[in-house]
Amino acid sequence: MTITKAKGFIALVSVAVLMAVGLTITTGLLIRAAGESRLAVNDDYQIRSQAATTACAEWALMSLKSSLTYAGNETLKVGDDMCSILAVGGVGNLNRTLDATSTVSGAHSRLRLEIYSVNPYLTVSSWKDVVSF
Repeated sequence: MTITKAKGFIALVSVAVLMAVGLTITTGLLIRAAGESRLAVNDDYQIRSQAATTACAEWALMSLKSSLTYAGNETLKVGDDMCSILAVGGVGNLNRTLDATSTVSGAHSRLRLEIYSVNPYLTVSSWKDVVSF
């Protein structure tokens, strides 16, 4: 092989190697972008689930404030999503518990509220995101 042919062969191999490296980097970036897109969608579902659960909890607080006999056990539509208020715990004015939950496309949110007193002032002693009830 002459020097001119060897230089041409080296240039051809160099271009092929650079193209392979570029293709690998491009493929990696596309895979990462697809993964990030899925994460962004999942974050949106989680935010919607938390918002619906919070709306249910606030609705239940207003309902309990209006009537100490409010029992919960209802499902509400919040925008395009649904949330549930479970049975309100306790009786009377003091030491009540309230659980609310929502699931949006597999994203779960659960709140447990502990209410010290309902009247004359509604006093929530604990407002927690929980894994299960």
